Amino acid sequence: MDAQPAPPPRRPLLVTDEPALLDDLLRLAAAATVEVAVAHVAAHAGREWPRAPLVVVGTDLLPALAELEPDRRSDVIVAGRDLADSEGADPAWNAALRIGARTMLSLPRDETLMAELFAESVETRTVRSRVVSVIGGRGGAGASSSPSPWRWPANGPASGWP
Repeated sequence: MDAQPAPPPRRPLLVTDEPALLDDLLRLAAAATVEVAVAHVAAHAGREWPRAPLVVVGTDLLPALAELEPDRRSDVIVAGRDLADSEGADPAWNAALRIGARTMLSLPRDETLMAELFAESVETRTVRSRVVSVIGGRGGAGASSSPSPWRWPANGPASGWP
């Protein structure tokens, strides 16, 4: 039997070409012992965009990326240097909302949070679930049909009985 090659490791994606911001982000990723992929042009982010566990978009390439209208994701962070403190006060907020960014982080103020996000993005997560076993004691006990209502997904039945 041929062994399948292991899939490449999932790495956070950095989308920026601003040298000072890129240096800060690479330093924080290294502190969290996380390897990253870097796109220096917004158009080059497309290949890694759907695979990356975390996407960090620099304010320098944010408008260009928003124009490309990538698929919205919940794990997109916008990072910049010395951003305004309140939501909506920075013009980048509009573009950040267009790509589905969950927040904007200002470096160096938010460095600790950024390092934590890098570390969390590559953690292996295990999902706990319940297991129910039904064993029939004799023919006609109903062991094959009684578990039918239990076949729901973990978040409950989507629309009544399955």
